[in-house]
Amino acid sequence: MNGILLVNDTIEVELSTTRNLFDKEDQIDWVRNADVYLICPEFVLPEKLVYKGNGMYASQKHIAKYGGEYSIEVIHNTYDNISATAYMPKAIRGEVVFTGTTDDESNFEINIDNEDDNSYFIWEMLRRNSSGILSNVEITSKDSRTDNILPEETQVQEKIFLEDSNNLSGNINSTFSTSDISQDDFENAEIRLITVNEDMYKYFRSIELYKNSSRNFIKPVEIYSNVDNGLGIFGAISESVIPIVQ
Repeated sequence: MNGILLVNDTIEVELSTTRNLFDKEDQIDWVRNADVYLICPEFVLPEKLVYKGNGMYASQKHIAKYGGEYSIEVIHNTYDNISATAYMPKAIRGEVVFTGTTDDESNFEINIDNEDDNSYFIWEMLRRNSSGILSNVEITSKDSRTDNILPEETQVQEKIFLEDSNNLSGNINSTFSTSDISQDDFENAEIRLITVNEDMYKYFRSIELYKNSSRNFIKPVEIYSNVDNGLGIFGAISESVIPIVQ
């Protein structure tokens, strides 16, 4: 079972019998005829999700909201019953300040107003070209508490992950730099701050470790799963866009 919740988006999960995260679509056997229930403390009754095809089951009544806790229970007459729970992080405010240039690198400080002890943070820098298209800018962390992750194999930029942000509250500060953008171009740049729950953090980290193990020809790392009695990830992500302050 796989499902990533986004704020104000339809709640959906995908069911298949595949055991490999990197299987191609024509190698996947979708699970049909399952009874899939969405449960939330705010609901009077569980909602039975509707099958949309290609293993996808979707809510017809509810969207994901900040701070919501959502559980999925799957019942099937052939396969074992499975379940998972995801917590949607609260909205996060932040600020990115340009702090100067050193050795042709632009330096920045990011300040995150953390009101959610269950969240982890990722940030990436984006630059808009003359056609309005956003592209990623490679950034490097200056903070020993952070880690670089590449959640998508096709992405070449580094995303900076504040790995020990869990259980911290109040204002969180960190620093990073880039040599790929100058101060004259800051007005075309922005920071995307991504907030994830603990399960998504462990999932992203396990994917990066898995890729590193594959590249180095060592024993592959097991991809993190939070599905009880099954495999997969049911998690949540929220995003904020932060301008750069000079």
